[in-house]
Amino acid sequence: MAVGLLLSFLMVRRSISFKPQKIFGIYSVPKWNYYFKVIFFYLLVQLRKRQSKKSTKKGSDSGHGYGVKSRSDVQEMERPQSLSEHPKAIDAVYFNAGNRDGYYMVMATARRPKGVINGLLYLRIPEIGLLDLPRMPDTLLFGSEENFSAEGLSATPQEPMKSLCRDPSKSFDVVLDALWTSNLDYFDFDTDMSPWALSKTMAKEQWSRQYFKDLQRLELGYVFTPSGEKLTVSSVNLPLWQHGEGGIPPTDYAFSFNADFFVEVQIEESPEFYIGWEWETRVVERMATFRVNGVKGWGIAEWNYRHQGGRPETYASKDPEWTLSLNKG
Repeated sequence: MAVGLLLSFLMVRRSISFKPQKIFGIYSVPKWNYYFKVIFFYLLVQLRKRQSKKSTKKGSDSGHGYGVKSRSDVQEMERPQSLSEHPKAIDAVYFNAGNRDGYYMVMATARRPKGVINGLLYLRIPEIGLLDLPRMPDTLLFGSEENFSAEGLSATPQEPMKSLCRDPSKSFDVVLDALWTSNLDYFDFDTDMSPWALSKTMAKEQWSRQYFKDLQRLELGYVFTPSGEKLTVSSVNLPLWQHGEGGIPPTDYAFSFNADFFVEVQIEESPEFYIGWEWETRVVERMATFRVNGVKGWGIAEWNYRHQGGRPETYASKDPEWTLSLNKG
């Protein structure tokens, strides 16, 4: 019995510490221990879900995710959250819209410490073209620490997960006052994501304490059917290293997910913006038409890239003086 336990411990330890091969030094591929890690993590997520359902304790900022809610009350979820002291701490709202006539709108405000906001707004009007904020492609704005608002761009939750309004606090040549509403159920990434999809993604990586802190690039998501049914994405057949790895994403491509969904994508317009004090992230915001199993739709496909070029001085020189001594991470 002791020998069996020792062998099991050694297998788990070797499985966790084994360093998988990476395509282009970024994308991990399954190795010999892949299926063992998939099953291990799947059981872990299911156990956390079961414990979370049994517990009457209100959700908290610690220990959530992987099957455990961060908040038990939706009112507490859909509001500005307390930010940690980390300079890259973030609390964001994002939404987009599009229609068959070629109109698109994208808006986001991401709260950072010290009243810094990463904000963006795109409005595409076929007869006019693409409108955006004067500061873009830079997204560094400066406003309130208490809400999703900065320099005339503001988003105010009205009814949790149902209604969000864009409430202008200043007048510009273009004043947009919009109300976003939804009758669909919301998707909680802490608890509603597919355990199998999460487990398969996690199993490709080398496990370490730092890895779980820096977790990213998960193949997760959800889809609503025309009847309003919410389905969790459990698998995606879109190898990223074959699509846009050189920094230029494709304008006409297709992929499948969950075995029975086939998506065709045609890009209409691709504005870009940057996030961070040094423009560490480049985002290609792609306004597109889609066909999902032959049904036409409209929306946004974001492609995120690591950017090494820095933030131009023409933008940095306009930052408030107090930001010079700010810890920017």
